[in-house]
Amino acid sequence: RPLRYYHHFSLKLLKTTHEVYPGTETPRNYQSRVLVENPQNDERREVDIYMNNPLRYAGLTFFQHQMGRDQVDRFRGTSVLQVVRNPSWLTPYAGTIIVG
Repeated sequence: RPLRYYHHFSLKLLKTTHEVYPGTETPRNYQSRVLVENPQNDERREVDIYMNNPLRYAGLTFFQHQMGRDQVDRFRGTSVLQVVRNPSWLTPYAGTIIVG
């Protein structure tokens, strides 16, 4: 079984939007509206995660990866998020400043 990491916050999927270019199956926009809840901070807010606009929260980055349809209810959308932890996310910015 893969290693799991537990956090003190939760994400709840509220709405999905999957737009394609007319006449094709090429994605135009994947978008997920999620509710971020963190009881430790009394935080509760809605956030949009879509193509090229990830959610950065608690040292993690949530990218919109894939969209689909629920197998039981074909009218309900599903969303797949890719979660990445990158502790050196400031390095490219520091390099740009040094070169500049």
